[in-house]
Amino acid sequence: MALSELRDDDWQDWLRLMQTSGVGNDTARRLLKVFGLPERIFAATAAQLREVVSERLASALLRATTEQDRQLQQATQTWLEHEHHHLIHLADARYPKQLLEIPDPPVLLYVKGQPRFLQQNGIAIVGSRNASAQGQQNARQFAQHLSQAGWTISSGLALGIDAA
Repeated sequence: MALSELRDDDWQDWLRLMQTSGVGNDTARRLLKVFGLPERIFAATAAQLREVVSERLASALLRATTEQDRQLQQATQTWLEHEHHHLIHLADARYPKQLLEIPDPPVLLYVKGQPRFLQQNGIAIVGSRNASAQGQQNARQFAQHLSQAGWTISSGLALGIDAA
């Protein structure tokens, strides 16, 4: 399916795929390689899925959307309504080309900022999850000064230094 044919709400299928118990980046990429897009994974039969994953995982992928799934989708929708919040998946044209070159690219990226900067070189600031107040302040100041100097700052958003 061409990128231009993707639905506006396709992020919900990507989110559902990544929230399925037992599906990590490797399994998701294996499924995507076979089926193309998450909506096709969820439209597959149990037999088709079992050719790629275990019976247990095939059942998990075929289960009906739960209340927990709906709550996560709603929370994500609320987050996406904020200015400069984006959910970018592997089939999104905005997905960073350099990130596709690593052996284990994340299937989903939660972006707070402008996605166009993801195509530029960047730096990640990482550190303790139990950072001191001074450490967090230093991280914020480093990020601010580096971004003002033209660097793109990336974070996994773990607690502590990463989040700061």
